[in-house]
Amino acid sequence: MSKRTRIATVLLLITVVPLLIAAEYQMVKNARIPEYSEEGDLETMIYAEVAKIPKKRGAKTALIEGLKIELYENNEVSTTIQAKSCNYEREKRFARSQENVSIQTKEMHITGREFAYDGNRERFVIFHDVKVKLTKSNTFDLRPVAAPGAAPAPGNPSSSALSPLSAPAPSVPAPSTPPVPPRFVP
Repeated sequence: MSKRTRIATVLLLITVVPLLIAAEYQMVKNARIPEYSEEGDLETMIYAEVAKIPKKRGAKTALIEGLKIELYENNEVSTTIQAKSCNYEREKRFARSQENVSIQTKEMHITGREFAYDGNRERFVIFHDVKVKLTKSNTFDLRPVAAPGAAPAPGNPSSSALSPLSAPAPSVPAPSTPPVPPRFVP
């Protein structure tokens, strides 16, 4: 192949490939996708710097870049989730990404890599490199707590009174193999 032919081929690819991609998706910049409760209250607001919505009939997965999700409680933002990009299915209220993610609430800041969000089940799973940083306002009593009706633990006279912050965590056996993240099929 001559140098002239290679240059023409590269120029053709540079101009045609973006046109093919653009023909496949409708690009929306600074998109906002609200989700409301049955009572009409705003529950979730999804922001996208760029949303690539497939033009193909039947395709339901949008590609979102510059993702920000705000979860609302009592008409106030309770949680903010941010990631570089994700695949989002609006009808299923499902998002999936292999990117880093950051979750901020008043009580904590969580970071990690690769996530799945299921809005119908109100579940958010981070699969790798999870780190949780609690704010200074949170304090937890980690002393052992006696079961209801049992004698208080030695050195802890108040341990018989269970409270949400001092209740023992249920005993869960450690898995023998690491969990496998579910596959995402767009």
